[in-house]
Amino acid sequence: MSEKWVEHIKTGLLIALVLASFLLTGLLWLNQPGEKRTYNPLDAYTINPIYDEKYNDRKIYQLAAPNQMIVHQKGAHFWLLPEEADYEQLLRSMQSMSVSDMEKMGKVSPDTWKNMFTRFPGVELYFPDEVSLEQADLFFQESLSQHYPMSYLSSVSRIWFFSNPEKKQNFVWFISDQDQQIIQAKTDIDLENLLSKLKHPSSPSLEAVPATGKAPWDPANQDEPFPRMFYLPTRPVSLSEKTYQLEDISADAMIDWLFKDPDVRPIPINKNEDLYMYDEQMMTVNKNNRFMVYSEAVEESPGEIQPVEQRLSAVNNFVQRPHGWTGNYLLDQVDDKENAFSEFTFRLYMNGYPVYWKDRNFIHPDEIKLQTNPVENAVNVNKYERSLFYLTGEPQQKQAALPDKETLIKQLSKHNLSLSNVKRIHPGYQAVTTNQQVRLTPVWVVKTTSGQQVWISSP
Repeated sequence: MSEKWVEHIKTGLLIALVLASFLLTGLLWLNQPGEKRTYNPLDAYTINPIYDEKYNDRKIYQLAAPNQMIVHQKGAHFWLLPEEADYEQLLRSMQSMSVSDMEKMGKVSPDTWKNMFTRFPGVELYFPDEVSLEQADLFFQESLSQHYPMSYLSSVSRIWFFSNPEKKQNFVWFISDQDQQIIQAKTDIDLENLLSKLKHPSSPSLEAVPATGKAPWDPANQDEPFPRMFYLPTRPVSLSEKTYQLEDISADAMIDWLFKDPDVRPIPINKNEDLYMYDEQMMTVNKNNRFMVYSEAVEESPGEIQPVEQRLSAVNNFVQRPHGWTGNYLLDQVDDKENAFSEFTFRLYMNGYPVYWKDRNFIHPDEIKLQTNPVENAVNVNKYERSLFYLTGEPQQKQAALPDKETLIKQLSKHNLSLSNVKRIHPGYQAVTTNQQVRLTPVWVVKTTSGQQVWISSP
């Protein structure tokens, strides 16, 4: 054999050895325990989005938005609900407001209350429940806490923007029904202009009903505490009963995103539950009722608790990565626990109405819960609870209605409740699941001063 061919053979063998070395190195790397396909779920995700982008590209103020606005125009009252175009327009304007000349109000006269309810154009923001000042801050671009008079309020019941045409000035009231305090500030919102652009309201005509039965605009009640106010329809409200299909998120999809090693295998706990574990990560999946609980072990020495805005931002980022907001979820409650833990509960809204599952024995699509803890001047999400079902498609619809004011009050009395025992009343849906479908029935959601929740439907 010639020397030339010997050199060619040597070169070929050398190339083959190099390729074999690369191949063996790759196989060894892929088979190292715990190193396969590792990545941080907060840096990137590789699975397909669970849902479309509509609800997964929202800012903090949109998650913390009120679940209802009451518009006052020329003595008439009507509501604006999430997902309505007018609601979104007002939402953007109000959250970006700036305030000045903030002051604590003294006793509000009956004449002023009468102007508020019958003359001054205005919009009241209602949250699902009374909120802390820090939670109210989530909604606004400008921090309310920096203004000293706000320290007089231990909670915020409602926020009322109004235009005083006599002073040619726009104001905002931060009202605490519990403290019987009102903080007033001037605002740069051009409220009359905004309200002039509202379309014909789809809301029914509403009546302002004081919880105590004593109207604050009546001079006979000027020495009485100002009451909680409810806005109730004088006629039954036509609202369809809706039936949606339930779509299922696979446990594998959640594992692909959540776990550092997405090749973890299920460990059967019983016939109905699987457990997934990797290092400090753990997730249980209920196969029959289709819900999951994910958790991470928490460091023994957590950092200092971060502002609620930063905590909510971390939660939003955590859920948005795989497009996990499978619908319009709004912040429902913030519960600060021991050891600087915080639990955030989000409620599903369909067509602008909050959804409540009738059966509370396990986790349903109406709520998503996340828990945070501080770690080294940052925020860690250490718990994530949600249903693996979500509502999808065009619903089947059936005509239904919400009771009017008089019927509602009569129904409350059957539950041994009067309006003086009620903290909040708003329209919503009660949900029942049957055969991969969910039926949403219109109800009045009634929250009592004792913490009880009652649903009133058409008799």
